[in-house]
Amino acid sequence: MRFGERLKREREARGLTLSEVARSVGLSESAVQRYEAGITEPKAERVEDFAHALGVSAAMLMGWEEEKLDEDIRVFARGMQKLSPEKRRQAMRLIRALQEEDE
Repeated sequence: MRFGERLKREREARGLTLSEVARSVGLSESAVQRYEAGITEPKAERVEDFAHALGVSAAMLMGWEEEKLDEDIRVFARGMQKLSPEKRRQAMRLIRALQEEDE
C-alpha cells in the first residue's frame, strides 16, 4: 500500500473530510487529494504534519511499521466505515469529548 492510500484510509477511518485535513496541515483540499491519489509524494516534514493531524505515526503512514490493532479498534473501524460522513464526524466529536474528560 502506498502513502496516499494509507493517508486516505486513515482520514476516512477518522471520519475526516479532505477539507478538515487540509486545514490541519495548512494545504489546499486539492493538494491533499493529489497526495491521496499518489500524484504527489510528500517530503518528511509533510508526512509528520499528516501524521499529527491524523493521530498516527509518520512511520505507519510511510508503511515502515504496521500498527497492530486490538479487536475493539477493528470493530470500531468497521463500524465507522458504515456510517455517513456526518455520523462519522459526530462519532469523532464524541470520542474527542470523552478523551478530554480523561485528561
